[in-house]
Amino acid sequence: MMKESKPLFTVGKEKAILMALAPDQRILEKEVLPSLDELAALTETCGGEVVAVVTQLRPAREAAFYLGKGKIDEIKDLGAKLEADILICDDELTGSQMRRLEAMTGLRVLDRTLVILDIFAKRAQSREGKIQVELAQQEYRLSRLTQEEGELSRLGGGIGTRGPGETKLESDRRHIHRRINQLKNDLVSVAEHRERLRAARRRSGSYTVAVVGYTNAGKTTLVNNLCKADLTAANQLFATLDPAARKMNVTSEEIFAVTQDYSCYFAPVLVDTVGFIRRLPHTLINAFHSTLQEATEADILLHVVNAADKEAVRQFEVAEKLLRELGADKIPGIIVLNKVDLITSPEQQEQLAALTALAHHTTEAESSCVEISAKNGEGLSDLRRLILQRCYESRRSVLRRKRV
Repeated sequence: MMKESKPLFTVGKEKAILMALAPDQRILEKEVLPSLDELAALTETCGGEVVAVVTQLRPAREAAFYLGKGKIDEIKDLGAKLEADILICDDELTGSQMRRLEAMTGLRVLDRTLVILDIFAKRAQSREGKIQVELAQQEYRLSRLTQEEGELSRLGGGIGTRGPGETKLESDRRHIHRRINQLKNDLVSVAEHRERLRAARRRSGSYTVAVVGYTNAGKTTLVNNLCKADLTAANQLFATLDPAARKMNVTSEEIFAVTQDYSCYFAPVLVDTVGFIRRLPHTLINAFHSTLQEATEADILLHVVNAADKEAVRQFEVAEKLLRELGADKIPGIIVLNKVDLITSPEQQEQLAALTALAHHTTEAESSCVEISAKNGEGLSDLRRLILQRCYESRRSVLRRKRV
């Protein structure tokens, strides 16, 4: 039986202070501040309200407290002044760092990974999604207990280091290990079921098109438009966790325009996948392996990019990096520059040009990049033709290999 995950944020708007380190001003402006903007969006998605952002220029984190003590005192005073409830770090913290920061600031302390895990726990609807989220949560907890165990072992076996506390730590670790093993066993059967579905699609001659990209890029809206589906689409981070497969609504005229053959017909299956994000926790990547495998097993990838987002280039690069890590970078792809209807300023036009150049360089084919608005339908006819063309080329390639 699946357990309900306890939310990190209670009902109502809890006030949060965000914090992060940067080694120098250049990294702060180029990387850390955009990452903090994303953390603010994640926090608001959880139901929190960001009341302050604190940064510190420091060559490396302070081992015991993450920040310097002077900055921690500043956060304590700021928290009291703003009546804050939570302190959220943009980096992962150790369990001991969290406890020390809580003791020194009087605030509940979380990190970026915990916030993302909380969103995933709220969004998961299917049995598979709930198993995957709990597995990621348990692995996160286990890593923190292992760190604590390491600290205890460094203290040695002297007075004050033995007894019930250490015994409970070992007991907790064993319990989490058992739960992780159980969840992994549950996932094996779920993964086998997902593989049977993929095999059935292959046997039927269907082409699988995995719709991938950064979170909130408009993937679900695109699938709905291409397939005349009614999947839940929302302007929020990680609205989709459970992959959904829908058959593309295709006319015989569209097929003939590509194949010049009225006897030929096929309808690609589009699979809406979980969105990517920078520094996606490895616990989630591991736990969602069977889900992310939809991308690695696809015939074609549709990489959807929110071209109107000011961080679109960085988001494109993050998604491409994750696809390489998953082993999906060799699959034929179409770069879909979405939300072009929202591009109005000269800066956005420059970014769109940069994205187009980057997409052409990535795919090595000019026709593999298309500008659309999934919301109002702009460019969708070109995208549909390109998808069908890629599927047909894939079919002819398979036939040629069989003849050889």
